[in-house]
This record gives sequence, C-alpha cells and structure tokens, in this order.
Amino acid sequence: MSDRALKFSSKGHFYEESLLMLWFTADWCGPCQQYIPTINAIAKHYQGQVKLLKIDVDNFQGVAQEFGVRAVPTLVLMNKEGVLHSLTGVRTARQLSDWINPYTINDSQ
Repeated sequence: MSDRALKFSSKGHFYEESLLMLWFTADWCGPCQQYIPTINAIAKHYQGQVKLLKIDVDNFQGVAQEFGVRAVPTLVLMNKEGVLHSLTGVRTARQLSDWINPYTINDSQ
C-alpha cells in the first residue's frame, strides 16, 4: 500500500464495502503475528461487508498518528463517514464479531 493509494482518512473511506477495518500492526509485534489467523477468519466471514486493510505502523507512521494509534495491535472500524470504534490488543474471533455485528446490515453468524 502506498500513500497515493490510500482511499481513507479518519473522516471516512471510499471503498465499495460499507465498513472498513484498519488493522494497525508491526512485523516485530508477537501478538500481531499470532492475531493473523483470527483476523483472516474475520475478513473471510465479513467478505463483501467489511474491507480489511493491514497497516504497518513503521511504514505508515502518519496514518497511525492520524488515528491515534499508541499500541499494536489496534483495530479501527469505520464507515464511509468516519471512525465508529477502535480496539487495542488481541481479541477472539467471537469478540471481534460481537464488535462488528452492530454495524453490519445483518448480524448473522
């Protein structure tokens, strides 16, 4: 992902999906690496509703600052108008579903 390709800001996003989930991570972060299977499962489950973008905080420090990221992993959920909510730390797939479902069109499991 290059800065020119960014289709989002803290004020909203321009992707087809109604929701955007930003995953702020780093290669050196052990919990972030352990989070990969959970994040991939969530992305697959919400395919078509939630667009997932993985953002390395070392490569995109300005983006991390804009969203107030102080620790990784951090997830930011946003709609086309702006940030809805954020979570810091590792969560289970069920916890992430419970976090996302109130913002989805249908919250079927």
